[in-house]
Amino acid sequence: MVSSCTTVMYPEKESDMSFSSEVKEELAKHISPARHCQIAELAALMNFSGQYGRSAEGDFMIGFQTENEAVVRKGFTLLKKAYNIDTVIGVKGQKKADLLAIMGDLSGPADTSLLKQACCRRAFIRGAFLSCGSISDPTKGYHLEFVCNNRTQAEQLQEIIGQFDIEAKIVCRKTVSYTHLRAHETLSDL
Repeated sequence: MVSSCTTVMYPEKESDMSFSSEVKEELAKHISPARHCQIAELAALMNFSGQYGRSAEGDFMIGFQTENEAVVRKGFTLLKKAYNIDTVIGVKGQKKADLLAIMGDLSGPADTSLLKQACCRRAFIRGAFLSCGSISDPTKGYHLEFVCNNRTQAEQLQEIIGQFDIEAKIVCRKTVSYTHLRAHETLSDL
């Protein structure tokens, strides 16, 4: 059974595109040497932009739905480093079972057992920003937001950010929940 990897790219909002993209490019280059942090960051990437399922041929598929190619590269790099999964060869057997056990149902919150250490919580926030974050150019104002798939994800992210004594707010617009920060000091701390 061979897995194929699907990537869906969406363009970023024209405003903030350059600055957010630059920040994401910079963050995507950072690969934690600690496997537990790699897993935490991968959990965020999967939780906020990941998808998996089966192809018509029955192959297990993993993909990322994102607007930024660097995020896709990072996701597959983390799969390789943390689980030794070569995305060309595929995922099967025990590796597949391990991955599904840790990543779980992508519609709910991430497994909190992955976030016990502060370094892992930082890696998770980094992965969340890469997946669903946007930051405005500081010369045009201070605003950072995470567009979450549901309120539960937004609340989990708010709680994780709060563990660093940073206050994040949740705003719900239609069916989308946003976790956001506006204060200059808060953005700098994060």
